[in-house]
Amino acid sequence: EERRLLTAIAERLGKILERHQVQEQLNQHREELARVSRLSTMGEMASSLAHELNQPLAAVANYVRGCQRRLTSGAWNQDDLVQALAEAGNQAERAGQILGALRDFVAKREPRRVPADINKIAETAVDLATTEARVRGIAVRFAPAQGLPLVLADAVQIEQVVLNIVRNALEAMSKTCSNGGEVVVGTAAGKPGEVEIAISDSGPGLPADATEKVFDTFYTTKPEGMGIGLSISRSIIEAHRGRLWVTSNDDRGATFRFTLQTCHGDHGHAV
Repeated sequence: EERRLLTAIAERLGKILERHQVQEQLNQHREELARVSRLSTMGEMASSLAHELNQPLAAVANYVRGCQRRLTSGAWNQDDLVQALAEAGNQAERAGQILGALRDFVAKREPRRVPADINKIAETAVDLATTEARVRGIAVRFAPAQGLPLVLADAVQIEQVVLNIVRNALEAMSKTCSNGGEVVVGTAAGKPGEVEIAISDSGPGLPADATEKVFDTFYTTKPEGMGIGLSISRSIIEAHRGRLWVTSNDDRGATFRFTLQTCHGDHGHAV
C-alpha cells in the first residue's frame, strides 16, 4: 500500500513538474515573441521618427545657412541674425521634444498631462503642416471653438497626433485630388468633461472595412506606408484617457476625431 502511495505521489509530482516546465517554456516563448515584436516596432518607429524630425532639423539648417551667408557677404543686421538664431534654437528644442515624447512612449511612461490650451496645441500642429500642404497644393484650415476649458495633455504628444493625421490626409489627397482640396482641423466641446478634436479631409476616404483596421499596427492603405503612425496615435490618446476613431464623410473623405479630458474644477478658458 505504501509503495502504491509513493508511486502515485511520484507520478503526481512528475506531472506537476512537467506542467511547470511547459509553463516555463511558454513564458520564455511569450517573452521572446514580445522582444521580437518590440524590436520590429522599434525599427518602424525609427523610420517614423526620421520623418518627424526632418522638418525641425531642416529648418535649423536653413536658419544657420542663412546666417552664414549674411555674415560671409558682410551685409548683415544684428537683429536679423539674433532672430534667425532664436528660430533655429526653437526648432532644435522642438526636435528634442519629439525625441523626448518618443522616449516616453517607448518606455510606456504615463504622459505628462498638465493643463493646456487645446487651441494652441492644434494651431501649432497646423502651422507645422502648412509648408508641406502648400507644396502639395492643399489648404489646411484651423477652425477653433472659442471658450473651451483647458485640457489635461502632454502638448508635444498631442501635436504629434494631430500632425500625423493631417500628414496622412495630405499624402492621400495629393495622389487623388487633381484640384487641390482641404483639410480642416477643428476643436469643439464634447461630452461633459471632454473636448473633441476633429481632422476632416476631402480625400478618397477609407475602404468600408478599414475604420477599425486602420489603427492596427502595420496596417496601411498606402503602398509606401509603414502602418504604425495611427497605431501610435491611438496609444497616445488612450494613455491620455481619451478615444480616437474615424468615420467616413457623407460626400467624400474621412474625419478622425479624438477626445481629451478637461481640467476638472479649472475654469480657465482658451484664448
